[in-house]
Amino acid sequence: REVIIKAAWHSAYIPTCHIVPQGMYGYNPDLTCPLGTGVTGDPTKAKQLFQQGLQEEGLTTSTFPTITYTYPTNSQEGANEVTTEVQMWKTVLGVTIATTAISQNTMYTLETQTTGKSGPLQMWAGGWGADYPDPQDWITLQFGDNQPYNEFNFGNNNGSTAAQQRDLQKQMDAADVISDPNTRAQTYNKIEQQLVDYVAWLPIYQRPEQYMLKPYVVGFKENSQAQIPPNDWGNIYITSH
Repeated sequence: REVIIKAAWHSAYIPTCHIVPQGMYGYNPDLTCPLGTGVTGDPTKAKQLFQQGLQEEGLTTSTFPTITYTYPTNSQEGANEVTTEVQMWKTVLGVTIATTAISQNTMYTLETQTTGKSGPLQMWAGGWGADYPDPQDWITLQFGDNQPYNEFNFGNNNGSTAAQQRDLQKQMDAADVISDPNTRAQTYNKIEQQLVDYVAWLPIYQRPEQYMLKPYVVGFKENSQAQIPPNDWGNIYITSH
């Protein structure tokens, strides 16, 4: 993750394994990356797990099927990220991943079509910004049962851990109705750690909001949503300069 951020995003973003980002209510500072690998990665562990996975599927590197990585055409930096990742997989794992670039609108359409199905998307790059500052927006809406954004079909698959995933979905439903904020956050923290361990998402980075503000702008308050509540505009003004 650190190499990707440096190579593709000029170190402007924050490498992370989290689903709920820093700055949001429900952020878990104690969350760990899968198998404790951290944001620097572990090539040796990656090779070991990849070979283990190939054996489980009766495959070898030479018989590894074609996988297409789809990404939107909305930024050169995004394309650089994909190029960096593809090179990493080739260097470390010895496999070549195909890529295809499409418009963001087409991406949204294909993501919707993949919900509840095995395609058309196999692997793709995407992002998420919360609609409201609550872990439910990051957890249940993305991975819950029959949720429209569960395009990754977490719990809705025939994999060996599907039953455990469905149990975790029930825990999401229970967390959604907890009213005590501390208990609610702690419950989502436990769920998020399991989602990260399952690699339900493969988070790469958190994009911080960046501002350039003139010193004579008064009353502007930054927040993790990068939004200004309507009533706050009355307190924002320009002083003499």
